[in-house]
Parts: sequence; structure tokens; C-alpha cells
Amino acid sequence: MLLSFITLLACNDEDSYDVYNTSQCFFVHDNEGNDLLDLDNQNRIDISKIKTYFLLDQSGKVIHSDEFYQNKVPHAILDQGDGKPSYFEWNGKKHYFFKIGLSEIPVKSDTTYTLIEWNQNGWKTDTIISKISQGASYLTVGMVMFNDSVWNTNHIPPSDLHNISDGEASFTIVKLQ
Repeated sequence: MLLSFITLLACNDEDSYDVYNTSQCFFVHDNEGNDLLDLDNQNRIDISKIKTYFLLDQSGKVIHSDEFYQNKVPHAILDQGDGKPSYFEWNGKKHYFFKIGLSEIPVKSDTTYTLIEWNQNGWKTDTIISKISQGASYLTVGMVMFNDSVWNTNHIPPSDLHNISDGEASFTIVKLQ
């Protein structure tokens, strides 16, 4: 019985973590500061059209994020959402955001690449470059760059960082209309 207990303790499932954080929240505003996720905004974007892909290797091969998660956890039920952004209220105003999972597939050492394909307004695909941190009981992916802008939560100006809840950091993407 003691040997069985020790064997159970020694087993280490690589995909089992106490802390597993691979998502990032985003606000989307136009160049005049208008919230492009606000359901009352006539020029709002449709988040159901947004697709995310993970770069698999340096050759440029990608996988759709839903396909990646379905392959990783085949029995999981992926929440596709209702096509509406989430929001929180602060100072009597709703602040809309959407959340995506960042790639956990290292392409160069501990660097991962997530692509956001907007599929609207003629916007180009944006690239998020992240660093992965992994230990025996945790896996986290921290965003460090959005396109050519360095966004590291330890070094960005406070005006660009917003706290949503539970210490989650979010970033504002500015898109030209």
C-alpha cells in the first residue's frame, strides 16, 4: 500500500498544472478613443468574426486555436461564447473587452506567436509575441509584444494597462476606422 502511494506521488502528468494561465484580455478603440466593442456603438466590430491562430514553427505553419485545444484535450467542450464582448462597470460606465488564449507552442526557445485575424474593416492580421514560463506545477504565457509595440506588464505606462478582475491585465488595441 505504501509503495502504491509513493508511485502515485511520483506520477507527473505533463498537461496537469496547479496554475495554467494562457489568456489575455483586450479593449479595442479607434484612434479617437471610441470603444469598438461597445454594443451601443454603431461602428462596433463583430468579435464572432475574429479568428486566432498559433504559429507552429519558423516555416510559417499555423493551427487554428480551436483545433489546437481540441487536439490537446479532445473531450473538452470549447466555449465559443455568444459573439458578444464581456464588460465590467467602472465609474458608472461599461468597459468592453474580449479575451483570447495565447499560444503555448514555443517556436523559438520560450517564445510563442499568436495571430489575430480580424476579418473585418480591411484590418491586417496582428501578431502577439509571448514568453512561456513552465515549471512542475505551472504554465503561464505572458504577452510581451503586440505587432511592433513592446507590452510587458512590468514596463508599460499605466495608461495602457487596465485591470479587469482578479489581477488580470488587459491592453488597448487602437484600430483606425
